[in-house]
Amino acid sequence: MPVVARNKGVLPHLLRLNMAIFVAMLVLASWSMDKYIDINAEQTLRSHLVMSYVLAFSLVTSLAGVWSVIMGLIHLRAWRWDTLTYAIITVLITWGLTLVTTE
Repeated sequence: MPVVARNKGVLPHLLRLNMAIFVAMLVLASWSMDKYIDINAEQTLRSHLVMSYVLAFSLVTSLAGVWSVIMGLIHLRAWRWDTLTYAIITVLITWGLTLVTTE
């Protein structure tokens, strides 16, 4: 019978911090996207075309980050191998999207 460690230590605190960071990123990205759309509706500026892609990627990344934190909380509650695989997959997807966003 496998021994399961129940000492979760700092994991809940790190998940809370990660959730706060991703929610702040989501709020800032959505606010910036709203301002960018309002500015381009009034003026026809095409000089900052890359900005729309950066904002869209940051919105998608922050949503994936929130989802990975939710999967981490589900794993923290269940603490089984099947929930661990789902949490790892969402974290890897979020890391990949973060790398795309920061490039």
